Parts: sequence; structure tokens; C-alpha cells
Amino acid sequence: CSPLPPLSLVIVSYLVNIMDKQQINYIRLMILVCALFTTPIANAFDYTDRISEIKEFGHWQVVEIAGPGQIGYRLATTSIIQPNIHIAFDFLPSKNCLSAPAIMIIKYDSYIESLDDGLVILTYKFPKEKKQTTEVVKTEMSKGDSFAFLLFQKLTTEKFYRAGDKGKLAIWVPGVYYFAPSDNMYFSLDGFMSAYNEAKKLCTDNMTR
Repeated sequence: CSPLPPLSLVIVSYLVNIMDKQQINYIRLMILVCALFTTPIANAFDYTDRISEIKEFGHWQVVEIAGPGQIGYRLATTSIIQPNIHIAFDFLPSKNCLSAPAIMIIKYDSYIESLDDGLVILTYKFPKEKKQTTEVVKTEMSKGDSFAFLLFQKLTTEKFYRAGDKGKLAIWVPGVYYFAPSDNMYFSLDGFMSAYNEAKKLCTDNMTR
């Protein structure tokens, strides 16, 4: 899969004005699908693995990744403003369908050494929360690759589920300019609960087969 190049905020704004919703969703989905093949869940499978099914629930997708003798499910969404930034949760029958905390996937133009086994401070807030949360997040990026992975410890599916389906999760990186064209990254909660329930059900069903 050849990932589409990341778009700057100016280009994205221009696209929003000239493209219909279906075209924009297609571009977002293609970037997301390409990103899936380079993330930890994909690396757990061999090279014959493939994405066998994608279901959409509002702004969220449930992706089935099937391989020889194993299967996994990814619950993912794309940033409202930046189509090269995603948040994902993985569900594996081999892990009792218990999702690890969120992974943020960012597609850059090129490799960034500081994100290769690094740390960054991220702050985020759900619409129903009175206080924001700040945590130190581990970063992973392989030399020669353009995808960075930010591994949260506190940003869990439980927090998303409690927040419900309305509003947006805001994440920002004070003082670090290369993470996004703007200081804030926004992720819609629309469809999360239905997508979570579907991913959990599909994973649990495969535990009993």
C-alpha cells in the first residue's frame, strides 16, 4: 500500500471547499487503511495478512485484519482537521479482547529521529470532563519510515465510552510544532460507542470459535 502524502492544513481547508463529503471520507479512509499495515497490530501478523472487512459507525471504523490462523480488530478514527493523524485501539482474541490504551498514528513527510524511541508530553480533554489530563507518551518511529506511533498509558476505551457519542476529544502538544499544523488535534466521539461494541463483539465471538 502506498500511503497518500500528508496534507497541510491549508490544503485540507481548500479540499473541504471543493470536494463533497464522500470524496473527503474516501481520502481519510485510504490514509487510514495504509496506516494500518505499519502499526503494531499489523506487525503481529505475517506478510500474507490482509484487511478483510471495514465497518463504519459515524466517525469511527472497525477494521478486521485476518491472517493465517489469527485475526484482530482495530477500532480507529481520523482527526477532524488533519487526515494524516489517527487514534486506534486493538482487540485480539489472543489477548482476551482486552484493548490496550490508545495508539496515535501520525503520517509525516519523512523520518523524525526525535520520535524514534522517544517521549513527548501530551494533554487531552473530553467534553464532559472538568479537568484536562497530561501524560508522558512513548513514541516509536523506524528509520526510513514516515509513520510515528504514540503509545498512551491513560487514554483508554473506558474514558471514551464514559464520554459518550457527543462532542470532540481535544489533544494538544504545547511547544511542539511538528506534530500537527495547529496546536490542537480534534477527534469526534460520534459513533464510538457503537463501533466499540461491534469490535468487542466480533473479537469475543472469535474467542469461542
